[in-house]
Amino acid sequence: LSAPVMKGAFAVDALNQRVYALVHDVDGDADAPPTLVGIDGRLGHEGALLSTELTPLGASTLWNAEVDSRQQLVVVIRNNASGATLVALSLPDAAVALEEPLDSPVQFGVSAMDTRASVYYFVSVASAEVRGFSLSARDWVPAIPLSSL
Repeated sequence: LSAPVMKGAFAVDALNQRVYALVHDVDGDADAPPTLVGIDGRLGHEGALLSTELTPLGASTLWNAEVDSRQQLVVVIRNNASGATLVALSLPDAAVALEEPLDSPVQFGVSAMDTRASVYYFVSVASAEVRGFSLSARDWVPAIPLSSL
């Protein structure tokens, strides 16, 4: 890739044989917004699908990337000075389709996408629960306490 991939900001769309990565420090500018890069697995080269600077996200830290193939979304957790936010980026234009503020930090590297139900799951650090957000209903699903697992 032309720039380093952000830790935890890499997602695979196995259904469509595509890979999405959020990269930063493009052209050596550490304060630049992240760039969403799409790679077509069949062609194998960077930018075959898209390479779009995510200006609305500013210089945020993004992680826990997942793909919802049915809704054509890449979902990430954005962390900045104002807190954590669930962000859905539409494909192929990488426009911000959804921003849902979170009430607590999110565990790095622990997320999943239920592609049949279009639900994005992550672990809330403060509540020690598995939280889920339905991308189709644009609403929260019942939380699952980690102690019950």
